[in-house]
Order: sequence, then C-alpha cells, then structure tokens
Amino acid sequence: MKQTFTHFIYGCLVLSAISALSACQDVDAPSWQQQPSPLQVSATIAAETPLSRADVVPSSYDRTAFLAGDVIKVERQGATTGLTPASCTYKRSSAGAWEWTAAAAETTAGPFYTYENGKTFTATYPADFSGIAADQTGDGFRQSNKLTATATAAAGKVTFNFAPAFTKITVIIYYQTAEAVPAAAPLTLAADKLRGGTGSESVNCLCKTTAAATEHTWSGIINPGTYALSISLGSITYTAASKQYTRATHYTYTLYRNGDRLQLGSVTGITAFPDTGTTAGSDISAS
Repeated sequence: MKQTFTHFIYGCLVLSAISALSACQDVDAPSWQQQPSPLQVSATIAAETPLSRADVVPSSYDRTAFLAGDVIKVERQGATTGLTPASCTYKRSSAGAWEWTAAAAETTAGPFYTYENGKTFTATYPADFSGIAADQTGDGFRQSNKLTATATAAAGKVTFNFAPAFTKITVIIYYQTAEAVPAAAPLTLAADKLRGGTGSESVNCLCKTTAAATEHTWSGIINPGTYALSISLGSITYTAASKQYTRATHYTYTLYRNGDRLQLGSVTGITAFPDTGTTAGSDISAS
C-alpha cells in the first residue's frame, strides 16, 4: 500500500513538472512562434490603354513591365509610428519575385513585416530617382520617367500598381522621302519650367527609330504644367499653342516635315492610368 502511495506521489510530481514545463514553453513560444513574417511585395506597371501606336513596340528604356534587376523604393506613410525602417528597397528577381535588397538576416533595419497590415505605403521607380533629365536620348529617359504607387498592406502583402508621376510627350514626324535620323540633331522640347525648375528649360528626346524611313518617333518626359511647347528638329521649330499638360497622361504630336517647316497634323492625349494618389511637381529637382 505504501509503495502504491509512493508511486502515486511520484506520478503527481512528474505531471506537475510536465505542466510547469509546458507553461514555460507557452510563455516563451510567442518569441518565435508569433514572430511576424516579412511583408510580401508585388509590383506591376499599369498598362496604357489603348496603347499609343508609337509604343506598340516600346524601347528598352520605355518600361511597360518590370524587368529582372529593377529596384523599387518602398516607404511607410506616417512617420509618427516610430517603427523602423522608414523605407526599404526591393529588387525583382529572375523568377519575378520582389526581394528585400539588404542581408537576408531579419533585423530591425528591415524588411517590413506582417505587423504592417493596415498601414499605407508608397513606392517609387526608379528607386534612385533624382529629377527630370535634360538629356533623355539614352537611359536619361528611363531615369526621368518616375513611376509611383500607393497601397495598403493586407493579408501579409502590399500590392503596387505603378503609374507615371509626370507627363510623356511623343512626337511623330513624317518626311517626304526616307531619311535617317541625324545623331547630332536630337529632337528637342522647350518651354519655361519644363523640367520643374526655373526659367527656360529643354529636353532632348529619346529617338525610337534608327533606320532610314519616312516616319520617325521621339519621346520625352516633362513636368506637368501649362506651356507653349516648342518642338525643334535641328534648326526647324514648331511652336504649339499654349496647353495644359496633366500628369499620368501621354500626348502625341503628329507633324509633317515640308522642306524647312514642321506642320501640325494632329495632337492626341491618352489618360489611361489609375490615379496613384501621388502628386508630382513639388517633390522633384531638375538635373
């Protein structure tokens, strides 16, 4: 009987120890079981619909979709939260995923975590955007074409749909005979404060055609505003009537070259992007 009682007491002690250990584990569990997961980021570029005829075959500088290696900057809205980081950069992998660009270790420096659900973020491409360039004949076009998006994190993910922050101008010129585009004479747009600065400013546009042809196409990025836009091809200039150019809108000028004159054929404007809720103009610096 005494032995049975001893076994009973021993069993109770074992059960008590197991219960105490389980309780300790339950207390400690949240430190690792409830660690929030990194916030997933998804990013696309809103399609211009209908796509301009000039951009049916876009150049490598004229993004209509993100490519592997592209980097976006994501910023948390509302600095009063006191959370870190305030911003992160994410890079698109060859598999199409957006990955935090810093070290893989989870630290207070980033990436964002799922406790950010319900918070609003803005995103910018290019991540290192610094202003609208005067020379857009090469990569300056892509660097000038700031794309922005605003979204609220939900279910562990924030989904961005980027749209242009500025205005895109495309100029199509028809020639009487097939000609090659002279490299030394880029098509230029000019007006006061055209790039968001002061005084008269100009943009050398990106040429999208190279071979000899009776039709050539250029595009440039300008700051939204009201301008009497001058379009120059070498020494020939066409000055358009004063017009308000709005953000996230693509304007196409069709001109005909007749000797030493440029004559207007038509002007069209396409506003076919979602409003990202981000205003442009005051936050840029001309370069």
